[in-house]
Amino acid sequence: MINTDDRELQQDLINQYFQNLWNERQLRLINELFTADFVMNTPGGPLTGRQVIQDAVTLWHEGFSDLNIHPNNTLFSGHQVVVEWTLTGRHTGNFLGNPPTGEAVTYSSVTIFTLADGMISEMSAYGDFTGFITFLQKPTGKPITEADFIDDFDGPASLYLRRIARGRANPSFKGMLANILRNQLGRSPIDNEPKIELPESVEANVKRAEISLRRDQEQVRALVYRPAGKGKEVLPIIMSLHGGAFIGGSPEAYDPFHRKLCHTTQAMVIAPAYRLAPEFPYPFGYEDALLAYRWIEHKADAVFGDPNRVLVLGTSAGANLALAAMLEARTQGLELPQGIATLTPVTDLNADHYDSFKHYAPRGLVFDDATMGFVRSAYARAEEWDLPTVSPIKGDFAKFPPLFMLVAGRDPFADENQAFVEHYRRAGNRSEVMLEELMPHGFHTMPGLTDAEDRVHKALAKFCQQIW
Repeated sequence: MINTDDRELQQDLINQYFQNLWNERQLRLINELFTADFVMNTPGGPLTGRQVIQDAVTLWHEGFSDLNIHPNNTLFSGHQVVVEWTLTGRHTGNFLGNPPTGEAVTYSSVTIFTLADGMISEMSAYGDFTGFITFLQKPTGKPITEADFIDDFDGPASLYLRRIARGRANPSFKGMLANILRNQLGRSPIDNEPKIELPESVEANVKRAEISLRRDQEQVRALVYRPAGKGKEVLPIIMSLHGGAFIGGSPEAYDPFHRKLCHTTQAMVIAPAYRLAPEFPYPFGYEDALLAYRWIEHKADAVFGDPNRVLVLGTSAGANLALAAMLEARTQGLELPQGIATLTPVTDLNADHYDSFKHYAPRGLVFDDATMGFVRSAYARAEEWDLPTVSPIKGDFAKFPPLFMLVAGRDPFADENQAFVEHYRRAGNRSEVMLEELMPHGFHTMPGLTDAEDRVHKALAKFCQQIW
């Protein structure tokens, strides 16, 4: 039996944990440092097993380059060790749904280690993790200033207003609520279960790169996916706009979906990172989508893409932006794509009157009425909700290309989606509806978790063959 109270052994164990395991990423040490029944205590409850540690180390190293953890203070107390530590690095990869900012980061915490037989049997960490995630959530890069408010900061209530503003991490109520939603929308379980799993054939046969879509002085960052082995072959293009309720999401967060979409259709997928509300409300998001589409129409050959074989696709709020951008594209005289795909879309910001919304939204897990109430106000003013480029169901879609519509039967927007299809058909257009009766909103975005998700990809591939 190893004396767990031996100070020298305890210090050596802690040194190996921080330096060898975390800083040098020597994952082989996990079996030597942790007991088989290891427990990690988290705000969401205890997680058990050594795999928890491997997943955590991998997650942080994929999100941050030059990662280094430095123990600042160590307190020994019997079979427990308390360590105050600081992590530094650069945010260069996707981390819990937050796309890379490129910024240097610092995160501090306190961890209590419980030891047994010379190994770590239990850990509890205490740090402002929510604040750290909020720091990473800089999708807009737009600081909130006094000029963003209607309040008179120079008037007789100036001291009152400044105290309130200075006391908030984000002075805007919309900004505060958006950061909370962004944090939750992009979160993965700490143990990553149930796992989003892509077939090995997808992982090995899809290549990803990042490009900048430029027009005049404007630009939109985008991820580009190509099937491996295609070389300089000119490929059809799917422009895919991610979901996220207008205020969240990113191309990186949709990486598994885009990889599988690329592999299944054998098309190039271009995923723009449009600007998000409330910092950038209507019309910024759909204007970014239009800029990306215009770039594809005029410069797709730069990435060996075929501008004459294009599908514009969007998920949820991204589908709203896709439809809005295509309405504006026609207004500006651009050629429309060969097809449009809307996957569990939001086409009417006045969604409250649909029966499916009344039934599913009050207690919905994926999307509920409270979320809709906030995000539509964050994205557009109430007087704008009936504009065709805000609620596309109000738009004129005469002479538009074929539409693929994915409807989830247990989605608050199910009836709205069906109503949009009827509106589209009345305009004289062809449409194909795929109804997955038992599925909730956005189910298709997580590969490997439902059989229905796989059917969606096969149906999209078939639709692409028809329009190209």
